[in-house]
Amino acid sequence: MKYLAIFIFSFVLASCATIPQQTYSPPTIVDYSNSITFNNSKDEVWAALVNSASSSFFAIKNFEKDSGLMTLDFGSSRPEDFVDCGTWSGSGFENIDYIQRNKAVGIGMSLSGIMNLLVLAEDENKTTLRVNARYILTMSGSIYQFGSAYPIPYSETFTFDSKGSDSIIIRNAAPGTSPTRTCAPTGLAESQIAESVSNLLQ
Repeated sequence: MKYLAIFIFSFVLASCATIPQQTYSPPTIVDYSNSITFNNSKDEVWAALVNSASSSFFAIKNFEKDSGLMTLDFGSSRPEDFVDCGTWSGSGFENIDYIQRNKAVGIGMSLSGIMNLLVLAEDENKTTLRVNARYILTMSGSIYQFGSAYPIPYSETFTFDSKGSDSIIIRNAAPGTSPTRTCAPTGLAESQIAESVSNLLQ
């Protein structure tokens, strides 16, 4: 019995030693600006916004000039440009973007969203453009669960707004890592619209 106990203990130690160290670090939430003020009239800013939106990858869903409201749909095959879900190390990766790591191991990552824009006249020649987006990031694929010989399909969804974040508990957290994953916007989508309008008004 003593030798059997020693064997089992040694086997457990060997098994633990073969598990690669893996770490997940959540993103740093970016406190970016999602509004910009122009020294232009509301009509000028609105015209530039329509021009910018219609020539970008954003799709105009609806708009109302009198109220200054516009809604855009957007999506991207490169969600890592618009969303930060932290970094990953281990199993052949070193400080890699978590979304890119998931793509590399065959997990699908799709991003869609809605952007609400408001053109607000401050006075005759001063107008503010406010940009607020709702992000929906879906992570899907197949995973092996303990005791299962076959992969099972799964899907997880993060939903968050501009300057916000979303944290969820995933079902297939790697050993040694927290089960919580967090995603937040980078601010790129908002800044692309603001910069495009700004360039047209110069």
